[in-house]
Amino acid sequence: MNLLEIKRIVDHRPFRPIELELVSGTRIPVRHPEEIAFAFDILGAVKLKNGDAVAFGPQDVAAVHFRRNGGKRHS
Repeated sequence: MNLLEIKRIVDHRPFRPIELELVSGTRIPVRHPEEIAFAFDILGAVKLKNGDAVAFGPQDVAAVHFRRNGGKRHS
């Protein structure tokens, strides 16, 4: 998948949370636009909730899924 297409999705306002599905089957949530960065159209990276980061190239992304806004709510 083209990383510039993903960047356009992330840059759209209002932002909608997404989940990147990699060809390996791994799913990476992007809850906020500041969690993802791009180096032109050759490399992307997502900062995870635990502080780690996942880097990916265009050949690694199988699909982009839109997530529901907000997290799990506890009563």
